[in-house]
Amino acid sequence: MDFTHETLLKYPAIEKYLVDFHNGDILCSEGDESKDLYILLDGKLEILKGNRKIAEVAESGSSIGEISFLLETKRTATVRAVSDGQAVCVPKDQINQFLQEFPSLAWKIPRVLAERLDESTQALHGLSEFCDQLPEAVIVTGLEGRIISWNTPAEKLFGTNWEKMHTRPVEEIYQDPEAYRELVRELRTTQAGNERTFRITHPDKGIRYVSTVLKAMHDQHSTITGFLSLSRDVTETVNLRRRYRRIRTWLFPSIACLGVLAAVLFFLYPKAQIMGIKQQALTVQISKDYLLLKSLLADPFSAQDGKKIAQLMHEFFQMQGKSPAPYLGILLLGKDKKVFGFYSPKADNSMRSVTGRTYEGITFKNRGGSSYNILTVYHITPEYPMGKKSVELAFEFRKGNIFLGWVVFQMDMERLEQEFEMSEETLKLIQFQKTPG
Repeated sequence: MDFTHETLLKYPAIEKYLVDFHNGDILCSEGDESKDLYILLDGKLEILKGNRKIAEVAESGSSIGEISFLLETKRTATVRAVSDGQAVCVPKDQINQFLQEFPSLAWKIPRVLAERLDESTQALHGLSEFCDQLPEAVIVTGLEGRIISWNTPAEKLFGTNWEKMHTRPVEEIYQDPEAYRELVRELRTTQAGNERTFRITHPDKGIRYVSTVLKAMHDQHSTITGFLSLSRDVTETVNLRRRYRRIRTWLFPSIACLGVLAAVLFFLYPKAQIMGIKQQALTVQISKDYLLLKSLLADPFSAQDGKKIAQLMHEFFQMQGKSPAPYLGILLLGKDKKVFGFYSPKADNSMRSVTGRTYEGITFKNRGGSSYNILTVYHITPEYPMGKKSVELAFEFRKGNIFLGWVVFQMDMERLEQEFEMSEETLKLIQFQKTPG
């Protein structure tokens, strides 16, 4: 770009558009309403955001203030001279007059702006190709919040194509547009990425929940030019949290009542006379844990959804708090007595190798029509090639009247003997109340 003194001397009338500046002069201030476009001829300028210097401009032909000039917005930064110099100043309301007066020179201004636009367009195209490879939904908007780009995962997440959404306000895809606008205002204030969960309506899947992280995009002067959001479907997580809230609200008090009832019934049972208070408490705890697992695992057990079961079992052991469960682990058996899941508070427990094995050769003897069995089995593991003895409580697992398999508690006999004064023979005397199907 040859905006130089030598070139401009050919146009004496250009003098009315020339402005001289001196070291320390302010050409424009952040937040001003001015829309003038400056093209630097010589000298050096610095760009400020607040009191912080973010860039310097010293190349002849550099444009300054083009964002306010093109978009008719307030100045996004302060421009201050750090040397003496000169620039062409084209007021917004005189651009047509300028083009008529200097037709052979005027094309240079559109070229400056076109070069800046081309740089942005190329960057946006590269960003679009990269974003298509990401698993998250990526949406790019301008300053006014209208969509200018989004990737293929966004089409799947929100259930609509690019042609329908191009240039539309991004807030329209959320059920609560004001919540999104609040997130934008917060980002403009804090200048930091923020995350929020929104409800959307998918045309095929109905109500879904998406977690959205919003970040601002800046130009080389650290001026916000648009926004980029990354979204992912968190519907399952939200529903799980709601389920846990319902459990805390309704199930836990019910289990507490059942526990008290079980303790009373057990206390009245004749054989309970040989047991101490600790042993009664253990019986109540096992009853409560079985009922809790039965409530949590009903759906994923039926589908043998290993991923969801693993998550729920991890949280089950975390619920034990400071008083760990008296189990070495918990096995899940299907109707064919085949182990499809083993879970333990000890991450390195060697018993994980039993997954896939079968209890088919073991007879589950019902005790007087009860829904549980006490087993003594020997598991062969790499650490115990001759077999490791395991005393286990096997409870039938039903969903309604449908039999699905068994939940098997592997008892920590060493702890039971030390803390509850309970041996294997004493454990076999336990009588759990028959639970509903």
